Amino acid sequence: MLSRRSLQERLLFRLVELADSNSPRDDGAGVTPKISQTTLAAMVGVTRENVNRALSSLAGDGVIRIEAGAYVLPDLERLRAEISNGSPMLIRRNRRIEFEV
Repeated sequence: MLSRRSLQERLLFRLVELADSNSPRDDGAGVTPKISQTTLAAMVGVTRENVNRALSSLAGDGVIRIEAGAYVLPDLERLRAEISNGSPMLIRRNRRIEFEV
């Protein structure tokens, strides 16, 4: 059940869904349409501030890149596999505590 997943897992699930609505780039990376953090927050049921923190963490870990209002998922196939296996690559080593509402 998605509601029992961490904020980062829920956010990545939505970003993968959004990237699937666009054609992948030549390098295999997925790209979402331009979307605001406020809209992403509404999609995953948290505040924009929490989405901002989660996106910053994911970007810092190299899982996503933020380019001109869109989100680039460099390894879209791996993310799909991780999500479908129920074990996303979101284990955070020595990171701050996740802030959820």
